[in-house]
Amino acid sequence: MKPSPTNPSMSDADAAVRIALVREMTEAARSGAVSWSVRDRRLRALFHIEENSRAFDSSRPC
Repeated sequence: MKPSPTNPSMSDADAAVRIALVREMTEAARSGAVSWSVRDRRLRALFHIEENSRAFDSSRPC
């Protein structure tokens, strides 16, 4: 079943927070504050993606 535009499964505020976290984690990895593997693992956890998924896998070329 497709979510209705008038009844989204995620609020705009929640989506904005998640987007900001992806940006912040990516910048932290670029600057060396965290490793890319830590970034990938944390983002998979945030989005409830299985650990062995290729989503947020920085070791693979785009």
